[in-house]
Amino acid sequence: MKLHGRRLSRDTSNNNNVGAIIIILLIFVVVVLFHSSVVIIVGVECLVVVNKNSNNNNNNNNPSFYYPNPENSNSPTIVQIIPATQNDIYPPLILLGGIAQTKSSWDHHLTSLTKSRKVILYECLGQGLGLGGLGDGVETMATKTAATMTPDDNFDNNISNDNNDCDDYSLLGQAQRLLETLNNINNVIFTENDNSNNDNNYVDIVGFSFGGRVAMAAACLQQQEVQQLQQQPNNNNEGRHKIRIRKLHLTGVGCDRSDFGHLAMKSFHGIIHNDISLRSFAWSILLSTYSSKYLYNLSENKLERFIDHICSTNNPMGLLSILEQSEINDITDPWHVINMADRIVNANINSNNNSNNTINGKICVGEFDKMAPINEVESLRKKLQWETPIDILSDCGHAAVMEKPRAWRESVISFLDDNEE
Repeated sequence: MKLHGRRLSRDTSNNNNVGAIIIILLIFVVVVLFHSSVVIIVGVECLVVVNKNSNNNNNNNNPSFYYPNPENSNSPTIVQIIPATQNDIYPPLILLGGIAQTKSSWDHHLTSLTKSRKVILYECLGQGLGLGGLGDGVETMATKTAATMTPDDNFDNNISNDNNDCDDYSLLGQAQRLLETLNNINNVIFTENDNSNNDNNYVDIVGFSFGGRVAMAAACLQQQEVQQLQQQPNNNNEGRHKIRIRKLHLTGVGCDRSDFGHLAMKSFHGIIHNDISLRSFAWSILLSTYSSKYLYNLSENKLERFIDHICSTNNPMGLLSILEQSEINDITDPWHVINMADRIVNANINSNNNSNNTINGKICVGEFDKMAPINEVESLRKKLQWETPIDILSDCGHAAVMEKPRAWRESVISFLDDNEE
């Protein structure tokens, strides 16, 4: 195959006793949280969490974390908005990570990515410590993490009988949740002080691996909505998402996984069931997604920190829910990558070349990616009919985002900043 690519309001009680008990409990919670890594403030529309101990300069003055509780969901969603540090001239950028990534996974990229745009860190349902993706250092009372579960816990019952039964971890559910959340905080993302000349409320989405699939699903939903509105010109636009996707940048996503990739995903499921500490899973996902050379050259201490980070920032039930509901191998499934690609292309064609309704994109891949090999990535680019060549990052595996951070950021920024696309 010839590759087209380049390298590089609430009711109140009149019962005074109940009120006193509630006040005492609230004081207790505030005292406990004051000494922890976060302060939690309950508001009318959302739960705001302010990180007290962030070491990242970009996080110190951000508009906190927003936990909008999507309709028909028991689990809040984490969104962190990082303002532009220089000139806010480009659409906001949403970062969607791989299956075991959390918001902190992007810290070392923020200095470069926030120079000319806001960056929105988003954790999909199942990512992070809580089933609702409550993020680093925050644990839901309704769930047990790897640190609190014991071998005596009935793992399957904990998953199936959890209070979060109604939550949908499928790609469709994840995409609906993403768009709904962004719509809920639209007035926070886009303010009167924006200089990005963004009348259409455009956003760009960068997705790595699982996050890339969620990004494609969100694009499909948005374009489906646009088509429905075009067919009903007198529609009052009620329910229409205010956010509009302009560009997608995907990393480690192909038309299909390699045989190794399929086997690796199956192994993750079994490994998590057999070892809820997640240490075995951490080793397995590192060996599957990073190049051997990169891992071999890491010091023992750094490698151990890698393992500890994966174990301490993820929830076994959240990971299993993603694996069981979001991993699609049936090529007839409408949310398989190849079928999502077809719908994105058809929507672009049916837009009659209206640039306001088309979504352009670019794909990046590691030279030694064993999960989404170069030929599958190139096949996806062709299927999507994206003219921009794929970027092949040399001497790295599936986790090109982490192995080759500078080259990866160059791939992202050069594409998003190009207004001629």
